[in-house]
Amino acid sequence: MAGQALVTVTTEFGMDLEVMTILRGEFFGEMALFSGEPSPVSVAAVDDLQVPAMYSDAVNLMIERQPILERELGQIIEARSKAVSMAQQTENEITQQNG
Repeated sequence: MAGQALVTVTTEFGMDLEVMTILRGEFFGEMALFSGEPSPVSVAAVDDLQVPAMYSDAVNLMIERQPILERELGQIIEARSKAVSMAQQTENEITQQNG
């Protein structure tokens, strides 16, 4: 609802890599919400955040009522998963070059 958050992923070498910034009107936590597993990323507030909490039951009900939402969420999850993979791959390539 308000504020910004930074999404990072910790590499196998213990480095935190910036993946993206979440801006007002965007959301986070979708990977853990749907998989039920811990997220591979960390989210930290850049400034004061105001965020509503949504539980899987509520999201599933919204998807039932608006099936297009499932496809849209899937596209966002896919794009974010690719961003995480690309950050990790880039870090691995840099480590190998400097190694």
